[in-house]
Amino acid sequence: MERLRLADGTEMEISEGSDLRNITTGLKSYAELDGLAGKLTRENLTRVQFLTDEMLTGEYRDMELCTPEFTVVQKEGILLAGFGLQEIPAAEKQQEEIHMALSYLTDEEAATVSGLYPEWKPDTRYQTGERAAYQDMLYRARQDHTSDGQYPPDTVPALWDMIPLTE
Repeated sequence: MERLRLADGTEMEISEGSDLRNITTGLKSYAELDGLAGKLTRENLTRVQFLTDEMLTGEYRDMELCTPEFTVVQKEGILLAGFGLQEIPAAEKQQEEIHMALSYLTDEEAATVSGLYPEWKPDTRYQTGERAAYQDMLYRARQDHTSDGQYPPDTVPALWDMIPLTE
C-alpha cells in the first residue's frame, strides 16, 4: 500500500504507481474532497513524503499544487481525486524570502528600500503592519482589511499610515 504524508503528518492512501504530477486517492464523498483541498496548503506541502508500507520511498520539499488543481471521477461508488505537485520555482521562493525579510525592518529602514515593497492593489488582504507602495510613497496597514479600489492608502488614514521616505 502506498501513502502520501504531508508536513502536518496527514497521510492518505494513493494509487500505486503515482508520481508527483499524477497522484490519485480514493474518497467517499465530496466533503472528503473539501477536506483534502484544505490539507493541500502551501504550509502543508513544505515536506511531502511517499511511503510504501512503512518504508520511505521519496521525500520532497517546498511543493505546490499543479494546475489544474484537481480532477475528480466517480467510479464504483467512490470518488477518485487526482492532483499533481511541483516544486515551487526558485524565483518565487526567493520573492517570499525577501518579503519575509522586509517585514522585520523598522519603518526607518523600510523607507530606505521602499522600492522593494509590493505595489498596493485593490481586493487584496492586508494584515496589520504590512507595508505597500502607492504613488511613490510607502504605507503601513493600521489594521487587518481587504483593500478597496475606490479607497487607496492616501485617502484612508484610518487604515494606512504613510511612512516618510528618506533619500
